[in-house]
Amino acid sequence: MKLADFSLVVNSYTMFADENAGRSVVTVAKQRKQRQTQAGPWPQVRARLRPLEPFETQAGSQPEDSRMVEFWKQEGDLPLPDTIGEYSALDTPSLLGDYIHVFGRDEAPPDRDVIDFFAAYGPLWERSWQSGLPSPLWAEELDERDRGRLSVPAQLALCEPVWLLKQRARELRRAYQLYLALRGKGLPALRALLGGGLEQGRRIADIRLLEGELIRDTEPDGSSSPTGMRRLRPVPEWECRLHANALLSEQLSRGEAGLRRYWDVLWPAVSEDTWMSLTRGRMLESLTAALFLQLAQLVEENAVLTQCQGCGRLFHPGRRDQVYCSVRCGDATRQRGYYEARKSRRQSPRSRGKGG
Repeated sequence: MKLADFSLVVNSYTMFADENAGRSVVTVAKQRKQRQTQAGPWPQVRARLRPLEPFETQAGSQPEDSRMVEFWKQEGDLPLPDTIGEYSALDTPSLLGDYIHVFGRDEAPPDRDVIDFFAAYGPLWERSWQSGLPSPLWAEELDERDRGRLSVPAQLALCEPVWLLKQRARELRRAYQLYLALRGKGLPALRALLGGGLEQGRRIADIRLLEGELIRDTEPDGSSSPTGMRRLRPVPEWECRLHANALLSEQLSRGEAGLRRYWDVLWPAVSEDTWMSLTRGRMLESLTAALFLQLAQLVEENAVLTQCQGCGRLFHPGRRDQVYCSVRCGDATRQRGYYEARKSRRQSPRSRGKGG
């Protein structure tokens, strides 16, 4: 069934469902004021993996990961998100570290890790609403004929390719490494990072920064340089940091760009002798925005991510001496170490001799 055959168009997920029927105005107002410090609930979904179809990738390109994540269920003629719960993305400190840990590695993430991430944190949901329907931004890179061959769930942004998840993780990791280089005042690391892909987001006329040197690859009239890239001059340390600051600011601003602010007008019930209330709320347009907002918060606090000594996950420590991502992980690690030490003592030669 084609998308045009649907007689009823429903938003794939209602971000702010009205569950306030029968409640007092005071109770509702308090609950909505609490949402001012949040960004609304984000869905947790039941996901499954399938291979990418040939028409779901750009012609002539080979994706680094050939899996597609689906998180929809069929309800009559309309596919809907297969939600299993919701949470506040901005109030979940483990989001950024877990995302980089799962999708930021060079190797392909295991199927179980991908499914568990969607169950805990939900999809990225980078969508466009230009046509009045939710459509995935990743599909805009396809040609028009291939976009027409996409399944209805894919056209409704209910599928996400794993290569997109890995690409966003690389962008987050590069921005985080750029922050570490600026924070640690390591000029060699900074020069290497500026030649690692982030320079594409910043151009000054026809000159760009690459590995600590200014490069010209076009002529003043905009035509291609006949000699290819020409190195103009080395960049001094202060100018290198100036470029790095601009690049990091550009990356961190992606979070604010994906956070929509709105006013919520609450009219009192007929039986209540109160005036209407006006509260201010925030709504995430994608999980990508939440990830970059958490990274910006990390930079604002001059903090770093720490690798958990128990499970290896990256996390934002609440104290300087915190070595485990959670109390539960620390207890499990200490208990596991106790049983392993006990088992090794039993298997030692001295213990076997005493037993004989």
